[in-house]
Amino acid sequence: MKDGHTYPRLAVLCTAGALTLTMASSTVAQQTQPPAPEASSPSWWQYGLETIGGVEVATTVGQAQIEAIDSGDQVVAEGSAAQDSISVSLYAPPKESGWELGPSFGFVSHTVTIADFDQILPQNAQSQGVTVGAVCSDPDSGQPQPCRGINAYKLKLRSISAGIEGGYHYVLQRKGSAYQPFVSFIAGVKAIEHRTATLTINPQSKGTLRRLAYFEAAHLSASAGLSWPQYHMALRILLSHEIYADFDLKTPAEFAGDVICDPELGRCSRQRVFVDQTGMSITGVSLALSAFY
Repeated sequence: MKDGHTYPRLAVLCTAGALTLTMASSTVAQQTQPPAPEASSPSWWQYGLETIGGVEVATTVGQAQIEAIDSGDQVVAEGSAAQDSISVSLYAPPKESGWELGPSFGFVSHTVTIADFDQILPQNAQSQGVTVGAVCSDPDSGQPQPCRGINAYKLKLRSISAGIEGGYHYVLQRKGSAYQPFVSFIAGVKAIEHRTATLTINPQSKGTLRRLAYFEAAHLSASAGLSWPQYHMALRILLSHEIYADFDLKTPAEFAGDVICDPELGRCSRQRVFVDQTGMSITGVSLALSAFY
């Protein structure tokens, strides 16, 4: 056997009176190397996961600044209150330091409640009548209350959006470590979003909205977090500021206005103030958990 091949062997047999030549074959198992396996190409779902990157769920608490606008584009009331929200978006933590620009997709649900809206109500021009400085109280409890009534404000806003965001990431590389710290500074704009809003001013008056909005919301954020690549998970804390431009309500909501009395008629009436637009900005702190590919 030579070079892994089998060769015939010559045998010489001597017998009385004759010389015999015979050929014998030597059988030796030939050893061969198995062919190298072909590299498998990524499947469609792997491509999809790499494109998506990951999914993040975040909960936010913070302060919302609200303004209400009438049909004459005049601010009729404004105030601030605590707000809470929950969001789901496509996100993957950074793997290395540097600048990044890319698309953004997400859903967010905001809830803002103001028990007593701080009003800046306009005084309608009247040919007759005066604003009375009366002292009013609750008929059941006797406790003092504003004569115009308490305007309780509650806004529920849900938004599904696609946009663009970019910023800078700093990743602290740790050799042999199971986790990876990172810091990010991001700015973004919602290029297109589907908004659904319900504005309730006092239990009996509701304004609604359902429409598409284009480039009417933007945000800034700074975040710090940890990622665990071997577990495909990340946790981060964000400080963010969001701005939602004023948007028209499909159905207006009514405020409780000032009480105007006409001494000649001996009758008092309350002004009717309708809110046709609303807008807000939110500053909050978020805790976010993500799973990435």
